[in-house]
Amino acid sequence: MPSVQLLRHMAKKVLLSQADAIQRTNLFLQNLSDEFPDDYILLCWDRAAWHMSKSLIIPNNIELFFIPPATPEMNPVEQIWEELKEKDFDNMLFPSLKRVVDQLCTSINNLEKDTVKSITGREWILSTG
Repeated sequence: MPSVQLLRHMAKKVLLSQADAIQRTNLFLQNLSDEFPDDYILLCWDRAAWHMSKSLIIPNNIELFFIPPATPEMNPVEQIWEELKEKDFDNMLFPSLKRVVDQLCTSINNLEKDTVKSITGREWILSTG
């Protein structure tokens, strides 16, 4: 059974990583706003804890829209991650985080347009463009 100290340490790491995610999300939102200052951006997000945080600083030209919970069909990127995990990460052991990131970058760059389209091609997406 884990010690109380270990549990406290683990809880602190989770809280710190969530705070870091909120900080990075704020940076992303500001950079997005700065890149498109004359546009109104409707950003569709899942309900990750840091996406829902009261600590988010949302620029005036961005509005957040959240997909309903438990609706993977509305979040096609989940199927992309499944494809990448199954194809390029299944039963893999990496010696370092750098190798994981390198493999992820290679995998994303090797995704074929038709593969992405077949995985994410929901009628509601295809009919918009």
